[in-house]
Amino acid sequence: MRADKLQEQVRRQPFQPFRMHLTSGTHFDVHHPEFILVTRRDVVVAKLVKGEPLESILIDPIHITHVESLNGPKKQPLRKRPRGA
Repeated sequence: MRADKLQEQVRRQPFQPFRMHLTSGTHFDVHHPEFILVTRRDVVVAKLVKGEPLESILIDPIHITHVESLNGPKKQPLRKRPRGA
């Protein structure tokens, strides 16, 4: 994935958490824009696991196959039918 396209995802307002899928089959969730740094050559992701020290993962953007939203599509509320319809 091109770094500029990933940067667009990170800068989107309002920010939408997303999952990055890699060529290795692994994925990383990004829940906040401060947990990822995107440069032309590298992507650094902060991996947070409760009770463990902060870990950073260095990824070459070429290995990111795609990203997907973690929130999913917003569902429209169901409308009640008027009586007698």
